[in-house]
Amino acid sequence: METTSTRHLVIRQYRPSDKDAVLSLFSDGILEHINPSFYKAMSSPLYTGVSLFLSMTGYILGGGSIVLAFLLAGFWIGLIYYCCRELYAAFVRERLRTDMQDIPGCYLSPPNNCFWVAETRFGGKVEILGMVAVVGKKSWDG
Repeated sequence: METTSTRHLVIRQYRPSDKDAVLSLFSDGILEHINPSFYKAMSSPLYTGVSLFLSMTGYILGGGSIVLAFLLAGFWIGLIYYCCRELYAAFVRERLRTDMQDIPGCYLSPPNNCFWVAETRFGGKVEILGMVAVVGKKSWDG
């Protein structure tokens, strides 16, 4: 049985055969920020205050209806979650449509760019664990 201490990590340049694993890692890595951003947003005093305000408004407008209080606050909280999710999902869609669609053209052809993957062999199978894309800084004249 292999343990983490016996695994050998290899960092190498991207190959076209890595594309599916790289796109999956990229998507998963970006989308994992949805919940933390939602929790951060909902813990801000402004959004907490709006939630309480909407809850109280629903209660008052509904003639003491707890259901309407929960519906208004729930709608607001759902909207915040949707916005957090859409922010990251839109970024992933755009990147998958543009530079991540042509990794060799965007990261391997330009002279100062590169794209590396980190891989290990686990159970006789090569597994890609991570990646790094580098875009070289453009020099500015003047």
